[in-house]
Amino acid sequence: MGKYPEKPANFRQFKASNWAPPKCVYQEEQDLLNWIIEPFSQADKSLLQEVNQTEPDGHAKAKHASFDTSIMDLADDIAYGVHDLEDAIVLGMVTKDMWLEHLEPKLAALASPFLAENLNDIRTQLFSRQSHLRKEAIGSLVSWFITSCQVIEKTQFEHPLLRFQVGLPEGQRQALNLLKQFEMQHIIQRPEVQMLVYKGQQMLLEMFEAYSADPNRLLPREIANEWRKSQEREENGLRIICDYMASMTDDYASRMYNKLFVPSLGSVFEPM
Repeated sequence: MGKYPEKPANFRQFKASNWAPPKCVYQEEQDLLNWIIEPFSQADKSLLQEVNQTEPDGHAKAKHASFDTSIMDLADDIAYGVHDLEDAIVLGMVTKDMWLEHLEPKLAALASPFLAENLNDIRTQLFSRQSHLRKEAIGSLVSWFITSCQVIEKTQFEHPLLRFQVGLPEGQRQALNLLKQFEMQHIIQRPEVQMLVYKGQQMLLEMFEAYSADPNRLLPREIANEWRKSQEREENGLRIICDYMASMTDDYASRMYNKLFVPSLGSVFEPM
């Protein structure tokens, strides 16, 4: 079950590694969770809710997932591992020299028939400075991962929605992990990228503090109505604010931040 961590005393001392967002079900969603897993046997329910707790004070991670969740997780991994690479190459954050030094030797060492046949062409296309060739290379990688997907059976489960998972063969899984590790080290963790992430985190913290201080006054009407209903049910209305903020696009969040905190920006005539 997820729980709300205590707010940092000073926004500027916010340390992201202490606030890794969990994939979880919150306590007030217990009834919904019970309804979802009701068709499963007691043994399946118990297995499904097993977690790994790597750090005593850290978030627990589920050991198992349903069939549709495994599809979503894998699709997300493929999109992150491949398309973020394309964006980084376009922006000049990843160069051919970086690829040759830090990634290609590791990919070549996997002894994958696909990579052995296509790795040179993929590298040439990715760094050709021609958009259509770069996209062709990205498409080849995405197609390789997707067409390699296979259904895996976890025999400890009874129900087919839990018994079967979608995954990648070992070679493709290792290749995708290498792509993700490369991007984490050479793109995501770069200070210039983390500064933008930090800025967004600061914006969200300040907006959340403002909304939670006076939700009835500052939230959009339909969201404020949901918040009032939660109070009538004696529920934690902070979940309403969190869900509202989670639904924001980057542009919408920036506009809301400006309306709340920047005196020279925002207007009563600007729609929320």
